[in-house]
Amino acid sequence: MPNFRYKARDSFGGPISGQIEAENEEAVASYLKKRNYIPVDIQKARLDLKSFKLFTFFKKIRLEELNLFTRQLSTLQHSGVPILLSLESIKNENLNPVLKEVIQEIMNDIEKGASLSKAISKFPEVFSEV
Repeated sequence: MPNFRYKARDSFGGPISGQIEAENEEAVASYLKKRNYIPVDIQKARLDLKSFKLFTFFKKIRLEELNLFTRQLSTLQHSGVPILLSLESIKNENLNPVLKEVIQEIMNDIEKGASLSKAISKFPEVFSEV
């Protein structure tokens, strides 16, 4: 299935953007509407996962960014925030485009039923086995 990039608005009018694997634009719009988002723009993504992994070879995620991600996720989880909402919040606040893409892929896998550890294990170049 192809990947699509989307831009949408949440119920407060705030911008939401991300990437999702879907059959077509209508499926992406349906996905967004089920989550009470208003689709603004949906386009087929230019990078697939293979290209993305090549890209991450050239631009690494710094240790400080990974530590911040881990602390933020831990704090949100201990506060009782659902995992997908936690990841979405961290992704939207993050400035590193590589880490944003990694978080989006993790979110996509979790939405498909994978566990967090299984989703993270797809990125051994970012997350160590520990």
